[in-house]
This record gives sequence, structure tokens and C-alpha cells, in this order.
Amino acid sequence: PQQLCAVVHWGHYRQMELIWTKVAWLAFAYVFSFVGAIWYGLEQSQLFAIHNHEEASMPSSAAVLDGLPLLSGQEPVEDKLKSAVQAATGVEPEGVSVAWNFSACQEEIDQAIEAEFEEGATAYSAADGATELGPLGRVEQMVTDQVLHAWGVHLERSEE
Repeated sequence: PQQLCAVVHWGHYRQMELIWTKVAWLAFAYVFSFVGAIWYGLEQSQLFAIHNHEEASMPSSAAVLDGLPLLSGQEPVEDKLKSAVQAATGVEPEGVSVAWNFSACQEEIDQAIEAEFEEGATAYSAADGATELGPLGRVEQMVTDQVLHAWGVHLERSEE
């Protein structure tokens, strides 16, 4: 018991004697990771700016037209805007996309999207059982069955 107490006392003394190494390592790791993260972010920003300047990208060829009159969408708005931009700039736009304000009927649109999604999911699950596997699918199924059998997992499958 006396020797055990001496060893515990020595261990505590040695731990307190070397605590500066733990604190120094913690400070070094914190400062190094912080400075490294800042440097990495700056380097990535610089690389992005260089790449964006040298290469043609979407932002370098996009235009935002603001203050257009309210339109119903019955007429071909994209075609009208395309011809107006071409007439004003002399350059034919590759494409025109209009952002529509649908806040007045957003709930109806959300319900229609949800209904279409559920309809697609139902059709997919109904067709899932009727899908015939190709050669690669059969090999995958065979390997999966063997692995599950080795693990003691037995799934019930209806074979038609």
C-alpha cells in the first residue's frame, strides 16, 4: 500500500510538472488550425477569383432585368424579352428565364406538386415488384442474398 501511494504521488507530481507540454500542444494546435483555416479560405477565394476572371461562366454572361411590368404569362414573355434584349444590345441571348411571382397561389402549387410526387411514388412502388432484373441485377441480387443468408437474415420475397 505504501509503494502504491508513492507511485500515485509521483505520477501526480510528474503530471503537474509536464502540464505545460499539454497546454503548449493545445495552444499550438488551436493557433495552427485557426491560421490554416483562414489561409485556406483566402487561397480558395483567390483561386476562385482567378478562375472566374479567366474562364467564361454563368455569372459573367448573365443579366438581371428589374422593374419589368406585371405580366399574366398568357403571352410568350421569354420571346418578347429575348427580342427586346437583342434589339437593345445587338447580341442574341442564349436563353431567357423569367422568375414568376406566385406568392398568391403558392399553396395551390405546393399541393399540386405534392400530389404529383405521391402519384409518381405510388406508380414507382407498383412497378417496382414487376421489374425484371437484367444480368447485372441478378448477380447483385444473388450476392445480396448470400450475404444476408451468411448473416442469418431471411427476407420474405414474393416471387411471381
